Amino acid sequence: MTQTIRRSKEDLRQKRTRHLLVQALVALLEEQSFSSLSVVDICQRAMVHRTTFYAHFEDKQALLHYTIESILQEFEISAASPSLSPHDFFLAVAHSALVFLSQHRSLFQVGLGTQDHFGALALESTLSQRMSQHLTQPSFQGILGDLNPEITAHFYASAMASLVYWWVEHNMPVTEEVLVRHLDRFLPGRSVCAEKG
Repeated sequence: MTQTIRRSKEDLRQKRTRHLLVQALVALLEEQSFSSLSVVDICQRAMVHRTTFYAHFEDKQALLHYTIESILQEFEISAASPSLSPHDFFLAVAHSALVFLSQHRSLFQVGLGTQDHFGALALESTLSQRMSQHLTQPSFQGILGDLNPEITAHFYASAMASLVYWWVEHNMPVTEEVLVRHLDRFLPGRSVCAEKG
């Protein structure tokens, strides 16, 4: 019983420390570039000792990866009604992703620009997972006809993540509205009314 309580306290302490480090990194990225940041800077902002940092993360890159993964857990697909057409469903997913990205722009600019393009890979994985969750629900089964939900989710997630990567890599040369308008045209199943409007 005592060991369980001690382990629980340690787990809470670890979660709190990681949360402080994530918050510190996100805040610092609003002020300076990732390349100019040091582990000492992050520790000072988080009020965490350097040895504690290294007990949780190998380096600042590992913290960046963890931070992006943690924040992506908050991503939700809005307006995902089972009554939507496939076209409108994927457009809603893209819009949700762009709104989410703009809320965490500094972080994702760093993550998308890393050598391993971790931000793009993480975004693609999350998009694919969230879309699969929706498309495999019974209420959504009519949306795809005989198409496999996982294959469809991976295809659209890859395209969306690639477009977002291009957008960020080129310093966001167009607005979110322009991107969504293009996706509206690219996605199959656009209604005749929408074409005329």
